[in-house]
Amino acid sequence: MVDAWRGWSLFQALLQTLKGIATKYGVSIANVAVKYVLDQEDRSSIKEVTKKGKNLLQVIGDCGDEYRRR
Repeated sequence: MVDAWRGWSLFQALLQTLKGIATKYGVSIANVAVKYVLDQEDRSSIKEVTKKGKNLLQVIGDCGDEYRRR
């Protein structure tokens, strides 16, 4: 599977990246990988629903903009 993906060298680079993120947050590499997968699935689910709604920026404008103009 690793060879089909792009090889051992790239897999090792991925592991190093995951390790850096894990160290940054004080968690395991497995935790980082699981969060990534769940985030992808969650974002997909949320996008399926929200794409059916209207673009509120177009409908009501930039609410709060009056506070940023100060």
